[in-house]
Amino acid sequence: MYIMYNTIHTMSTTIANILKIFYHFRVTATEYEKLYIAARGKWPKLVRSVMRELKIVYTDSADKIAAQLRAAAAAGRSQLTLDMLSDLQAQLMSAAEAIAARLQAEVPRMVTEGYAQYAKIDNAMIAELMGATVSAAGLASMTVAVNNRLIANLLNRTWQDGYTFSERVFQVGGDYQEQIKRLVASGIAQGRGTIKIAKDIQDYVAKGRGGLPTEYGNAKFGDVVAKKVDWRALRIARSELASSMQASALQQGLNNPASAGLFNWVRINTQIHDCVCPELAAGSPYKAADVPAYPHSNCACAVRPVLKDLNTVAADIARWHNGEHVEYLDQWAARYRSMS
Repeated sequence: MYIMYNTIHTMSTTIANILKIFYHFRVTATEYEKLYIAARGKWPKLVRSVMRELKIVYTDSADKIAAQLRAAAAAGRSQLTLDMLSDLQAQLMSAAEAIAARLQAEVPRMVTEGYAQYAKIDNAMIAELMGATVSAAGLASMTVAVNNRLIANLLNRTWQDGYTFSERVFQVGGDYQEQIKRLVASGIAQGRGTIKIAKDIQDYVAKGRGGLPTEYGNAKFGDVVAKKVDWRALRIARSELASSMQASALQQGLNNPASAGLFNWVRINTQIHDCVCPELAAGSPYKAADVPAYPHSNCACAVRPVLKDLNTVAADIARWHNGEHVEYLDQWAARYRSMS
């Protein structure tokens, strides 16, 4: 089971610290929406953090392959042949495994950090509304429970293409092997020497296809390799984060007693694409059971909880604290106890 990182436990250490983002006044629905928008704005930074970590592995792997080729040149093999590609197979397999392992570790970390932004918003509101009914430890436990569920869903989810997260990660490593093999084979076909091919590999990983010599970029050879060696990893990182954050917003709405149990599908990219997202946004708000599933790879849309009238919620909580039964607050309290 995955657990939350220290940043979330630190975030939830005291009710006073949680309340800092609200400057000690009751948040309004408009302010709540702005906080969710700000949290969504951090998604690209989280994706970049994953890609930076992966870049280290890609670069290290390319350097090792290039070193192997230079060693071959020093041993008198100045011209590679297709048969010699087999000599690189062990290094390519090792690179693929390293890339897959890093991606498998970094994506759950990214999801946890992204979810922490949403949890901070709703935990602060819950603490302000419910007062002594909740504790920092209880809110932290609830946050951990949701995060563990998100990570479990991430690891077990089957995507529209029929693959799980682990299988898609394995494809990333395999794609790296395939791109490097194509690059080497194309270099051999062009009569490029071993030393030049070694540099081509490093330039491709560092700069993409645009960093290669012109013979790889003209009409004949432009499709030899992908534009960027890490394109598949980037798509996985974006998709897994967005899908998990959509699910986390749904969970936060269920955990927040001020939520109306309704959710808006919010388009982030307003450019016209051949997808159903405009229709999904137009169909808002949705009940929890009807919130659409993640529709397609690279979807960057967000799900946002809809709040009840907060004055009504405050009045209901006052009556509830005085011993009256308020059904949705009784249900919320049972949920809180079960998760904390």
